Amino acid sequence: MARQAQLSAEKTGQETYQNFLEETVAHMQAVIPGYRFQLQLTETGLQILSRLDKNWLVAVIRPLLLAKPAVEVFLSQQGQEPMITLAEDPKELRDIFSGDTYVGTVLAYPQTGGRQKISRVVVALPTLELIDVPADFEIRLNNSKFEALVAKAYTQLYHKVPFLLDIYRQKRNSNGRGRPAKIFPPMYANSRQEPELDSQVMWIAMHWAESGGAESWAWEQARLAKAAGFKLVFTFDRAAPQRQLQLASELSEDIYLIGQGVLKADWTSVLLGIMETHRPAHLHIHHSNFVYTQLPVLKALYPQLRVEDTTHIAEYRGGGFVGSSIGTTQWIDLHHVISPQLVELYADQQVPAQKVHYHPLTHLTSDQRELAPIQPLTHKPITLGFLGRLSAQKRPVLFIALAAILHRRYPGKFRFIMQGSGELENIVVSQLKRWKLMEVIERRPWGSIEDFLTEIDILLITSENEGLTLTSIEADAAGVPVVSTNVGSQYSVVSAELLLPREPIGFIKGAIALLKKLADDPQFYQRVSAGQRQLTQILRSQVSASEFYRQHYQALLTK
Repeated sequence: MARQAQLSAEKTGQETYQNFLEETVAHMQAVIPGYRFQLQLTETGLQILSRLDKNWLVAVIRPLLLAKPAVEVFLSQQGQEPMITLAEDPKELRDIFSGDTYVGTVLAYPQTGGRQKISRVVVALPTLELIDVPADFEIRLNNSKFEALVAKAYTQLYHKVPFLLDIYRQKRNSNGRGRPAKIFPPMYANSRQEPELDSQVMWIAMHWAESGGAESWAWEQARLAKAAGFKLVFTFDRAAPQRQLQLASELSEDIYLIGQGVLKADWTSVLLGIMETHRPAHLHIHHSNFVYTQLPVLKALYPQLRVEDTTHIAEYRGGGFVGSSIGTTQWIDLHHVISPQLVELYADQQVPAQKVHYHPLTHLTSDQRELAPIQPLTHKPITLGFLGRLSAQKRPVLFIALAAILHRRYPGKFRFIMQGSGELENIVVSQLKRWKLMEVIERRPWGSIEDFLTEIDILLITSENEGLTLTSIEADAAGVPVVSTNVGSQYSVVSAELLLPREPIGFIKGAIALLKKLADDPQFYQRVSAGQRQLTQILRSQVSASEFYRQHYQALLTK
């Protein structure tokens, strides 16, 4: 009986796998007509793809077929983040069958037109574990053996002495080289007949389909465009598990995952293929290197294409996506920025003021409810909170070091809660053990932000860089004062007296004195809290990004 039950279970499993294969191929043929597909998957490959969004695989194949007439795609597991585009590494194709990374093959070729050259491509697929849990922190530089060794050494050091490495990082950020944002000189193109574009199609170019503040706004902008009546096309140009791809699938089936397998040498072919296939008359850029680097040729071929972008944070060494935005401003019709700091930065670089629209992301937060009054600190202990991704940018290790000193210097005066998860999980745990804080700092996974804010008295933002944090606005709405590093546009939402140096030792020294004063001086506490409420009220008085784009899209469609 047991053997029969086992055989029956195996048969059921085989039928389930076969049904999944048939449904996947049918979906690919519906989305990419004119092609034949042959799909082979190991059991692991079946389990991985069944856990990903239904459009994950077809969104990988579509851009490849814009660059190649036919492709043989090897699916290779990656368990590290940041993921890399395996197709850029020749040894990945050579060694595809070594180890246990290979989990399947997809063959895609035209139904008609004779025999085509078939290009072999390796595509990065997340492991089952990576779908659920962010990978451990790792720096990956693979351009040379020397770079790889340096990256490995840096990763090991960060695991052992993250606080010391952060001191080095902040000195490098302050003194490091990096080209400042600079506008490209004007470019002129020969005249040509302008191809007709579809005024109701919008291309939304994103960095990746992962969680984050910038991505939260990208999804909201896409929903507003969809609600206005636009048909959407999505591209994602960074290799990743793409855990939020279902949010794109809810809005469109025209999705292209560029970063999983497209060579950079083929970017232009993919870009022109998207334009010829969908004819979008509108393009919105959310941190997309793929599009920023292609804007000159894109606007030369389609000068009537309307281009807009949103930027959030200016990086220390070269500006990051803000630098790309400013540099390519001659091809962009509207820059949406989310903070006063960016308004100033674009003005400093002589970007025409009429192109820069400042609209904060206030409607993305819970700050629109009735504002809670800021209550006096009459109880003990006072609860300090950390809320955010466990990443090098957010610096949870700095919160832990501060908690260790406060706990030992003022026992019983403060309580500590950390809510969030991320790639620094193992480093956070090791630091908690090192400082003997496992029973002192309460750890919480992602959960209700409102519930978290009702339980803390002061929110600490320890980030090395930010744009304008939504958590600061939400904290004020809940009646919680914010102590923050003086980074990005935090001065727009945090009282000047509650801003601290970014440099780690300066932050620790300043925070110890400041938090004690907040706890012991009720008048000071009320004064700086009132100052914070005044700043956030000024922010709330601005037309929000959501409201601006709701009206903006209605105007565009009625032109």
